Amino acid sequence: MDVYVVKWNKENDLIKSVEDKSFKTVDEAQNYYENWQCPEKNNNKFIITGKNWNNGKNEPIPSNAEYLYTYSVNLIDPEDLEDLCHSHNFVIYKTK
Repeated sequence: MDVYVVKWNKENDLIKSVEDKSFKTVDEAQNYYENWQCPEKNNNKFIITGKNWNNGKNEPIPSNAEYLYTYSVNLIDPEDLEDLCHSHNFVIYKTK
């Protein structure tokens, strides 16, 4: 299994590859996928939504937030590259 992370901007459709990791077992890939953290995590200048994706909770977006970009974390079966097993997004905002 592979975990592929891209960073994209919904306003201009620019996409940049961030990570592409292969794992020997499904469990290793699943663990990495579920625990992936964006680099902005410990920086209080950023607001990150999607942190609670595993709980099914949506975080509110403060009115003083400006959209910057989105990380899409994807769990892929390398045997069938068209088979996207799971995906979740972290949306990054900056406070104004």
